[in-house]
Amino acid sequence: MSTPDPSSPKRLLADAPFRRLWTSYVLCEMSARIAALAVPLLAILRLGAGASATGLMIGLNAVAFGLSSLVAGVLADRVSPRRLLNAGQAVIAVSTLSVALAERCGLLSFGLLYASQLVSGFGTAVLVAAGQVYAARITPHDRAVEVFSHLRGVDSIANLVGPGLAGWMVGAFGAPAALVTTAACLLAAMLIVRANPPVEPLRRNARGLQGVVEDVRDGWFALWREPWLRVLTLTGVALFILLKGHMALYALLATRTLGLSPALFGTVMMVGGVGALLPALTAKSLVRRFGDRSMIVVAVAAIAIAWAAVAAIGFLPAHVLLFAGAILLIDFGTTLFNILCVSSRQAAARPEMLGRISSFYRFVVGTAGPIGGFVFGPLAERTGTLPTYALMSGLCLALALSLAAWLRARPEPADLLAH
Repeated sequence: MSTPDPSSPKRLLADAPFRRLWTSYVLCEMSARIAALAVPLLAILRLGAGASATGLMIGLNAVAFGLSSLVAGVLADRVSPRRLLNAGQAVIAVSTLSVALAERCGLLSFGLLYASQLVSGFGTAVLVAAGQVYAARITPHDRAVEVFSHLRGVDSIANLVGPGLAGWMVGAFGAPAALVTTAACLLAAMLIVRANPPVEPLRRNARGLQGVVEDVRDGWFALWREPWLRVLTLTGVALFILLKGHMALYALLATRTLGLSPALFGTVMMVGGVGALLPALTAKSLVRRFGDRSMIVVAVAAIAIAWAAVAAIGFLPAHVLLFAGAILLIDFGTTLFNILCVSSRQAAARPEMLGRISSFYRFVVGTAGPIGGFVFGPLAERTGTLPTYALMSGLCLALALSLAAWLRARPEPADLLAH
């Protein structure tokens, strides 16, 4: 297996194993973006779903993701991460195809959609855990920001192509065609990454259930004993709750409040790809100039500003352009936060602990996330979508200010990634 020489200017994508992994990520993220638009539209347009139903769908997906992350991270340290990555892709593909088949056969129901979200959440947890560990194993440790900037940059490609394709396909051929496309993308991703040699696990001393519990405990202590990672985890929890609230509302905002067609909605969502591209291209330079901690505050503040803009849509003209600009800023902040969060964990973790530390982070954040869907969905039905976005903006701004205050009160000698 070839890996980039850290002392060489060789680009990461010139390395064949990483290039295949990156290509597989492109297809996985594109399938996720198509499904993220097609499934809510299917629920809204075919079953008449409201904010509570879409919030429950998002919440169930997050519950499954969070709970599964603990075991997925332990497995990523114990078995071949490449094989585990393929398993996660297969689970999501089967879940997606089941929804498409049910719709074609007239068997679609909220129960099936809820079950599909649970299964997809499990598959995503496995895919994410295995993908992060596999990327760390085939690339140099000191290129963490560059590696995960490349992988998070995949979001921008998926956002530029996926939503527009999904909106067009839903409008022209129906949601099942869009969902079949997601399964095809996942199948192609599986075949591409299988060309890479499997990476052997760093740990083979599995001891059954007792060993899993001990591994989970080790991940908890390793994450919690470092103050910055602890604060980063708590920030991620709060932000993820708010983002899940946004995910429960944005399709309803676009289709019912703004009256956008599926095709126009998809086009607007494509603008978010530009927002995701900016941090993917500039994260390394921004960290060197301002430090990773300062840029994480900027990321959270950007999301707060975006939601404030959404809340102001009812009072300003050109609401479609304002919505598109808000989506761009949300994707910018989310991508920047994720790049720096993953890179900080990798910089602080020993290689054999990376899967467990990352899995515990995803467990804590993922299991808290459903609160956003369960709370903000029903709240929007009672008070309105725009006032709910105003509340979310205020809470997110308070989070950014609290994080900035903590950093001022507890300065660190150096940023982990600023080198």
